Amino acid sequence: GEALEPKALKLTNLRDLPRAALVAAPRLKAEALSCPSCGRPWQLHDAGILAVACPGCGTLSDIDGKIAKVRDAARSGSTITPPLPLGSRGKLAGQQWEVIGYLRKSTVGEVGADWDEYLLYDGEGGFSWLASERGHWNFIRQLNGQPDSSRFGGQDVRVKGEEFQHFASYTGEVSFVLGEFTWRVAVGEQVEVTDYIAPPSILSREKSASELTWSRGEYLPPEEISTAFGLKRSLLPPSGVNACQPNPYGGRRLSLLL
Repeated sequence: GEALEPKALKLTNLRDLPRAALVAAPRLKAEALSCPSCGRPWQLHDAGILAVACPGCGTLSDIDGKIAKVRDAARSGSTITPPLPLGSRGKLAGQQWEVIGYLRKSTVGEVGADWDEYLLYDGEGGFSWLASERGHWNFIRQLNGQPDSSRFGGQDVRVKGEEFQHFASYTGEVSFVLGEFTWRVAVGEQVEVTDYIAPPSILSREKSASELTWSRGEYLPPEEISTAFGLKRSLLPPSGVNACQPNPYGGRRLSLLL
């Protein structure tokens, strides 16, 4: 079999599911719940949301239908304010997105090797991610299948004929959560990550105890994120070089050779 996006099936006369719209006034209201710890009201974006880390108090709760159950109490002194705030709305790849979840992750065994991930929702049941590391950004979507082995052997892979080089393998761990998530996320949760690059693209393989997923990211400069989401404050400028950052001197080198 082959995985397909719902829109590719072109089904008609289907019953609409309640969900919030990203633009204009919503026709149907999303599910409304309250934090079982602080009482802050939540407006869940999709029926697939399974966990919420309260933006008010930080308490992590599991969602079971119309009931929120506390799983992890708020940790004192562990508050993080995301540079891209929850609720931010912007347009990427021709699609409107809203930031509904935020994760801080770190590489196990490497001090200071942290990065941020933002869960984006399109208002129609679709999700994607933005990842930020040292001022570098990647727009990420999950693949429907898995890559093929490289024609040249080794650890490299290819997608639709495009070759990706193996870059790094490491263990990532969740250290902070905020907002809505489509799985029962937990602080301390770990995944085995393998990255493959073909700048400005990156493939990532994530393996947990129960799931294996492949995703593809595209490099974006911070000013493009700021413009897309209409941020009033500029994001931090990039530091160092990102794994899939295009070579800024590539075109210049070619012109010199000519």
